[in-house]
Amino acid sequence: MSFRDFLEEYRGIVQIVAVAFMVIILFFLCLGFSRTIRPSSSSNSSSGTVLKDDTQESQGDVSVVLPGEVTDPQVAAAETPAAPAETTAPETSAPATFEVDGVTYNAVNETVVTTARVNARTSPDTSSEDNIIKTMALGTEVTRTGISADGEWSQITLDGQTAYCSSSFVAAPGSN
Repeated sequence: MSFRDFLEEYRGIVQIVAVAFMVIILFFLCLGFSRTIRPSSSSNSSSGTVLKDDTQESQGDVSVVLPGEVTDPQVAAAETPAAPAETTAPETSAPATFEVDGVTYNAVNETVVTTARVNARTSPDTSSEDNIIKTMALGTEVTRTGISADGEWSQITLDGQTAYCSSSFVAAPGSN
């Protein structure tokens, strides 16, 4: 018996099963997902937060949220530390952002290593090979002094010279 013959012979039953299946799906979509979750008192912060279902019909449903994820605005507000007292920054501090050739960078001062061979360039531009200063080997350690606002480029110091490289190919030591 072919599938087409089966459908013809049992058409009424297939239609009833299809309608019943749709009713069950609608039930879960409308009612099944309106649950409130709260942090479990037995959650372990080093491996994520365990959330328990807070509804009457709960059968101990749990879900795991990875560290750093916030799933409930009330929980996020409770876990947000109070703002520190207002302080005056010293006048010698570097600006939080700076601009080079129309590109805004967030100022940082951190050591990074290359995660692959990557070109250090005189400008954040890959349209030409004329701006390549040096091709850095995997594992080259440099100081990152800025990250473009879109995160695409890192401003680095290489051999005492300001250079630019793709942020995709640098990371904090030990994080790759």
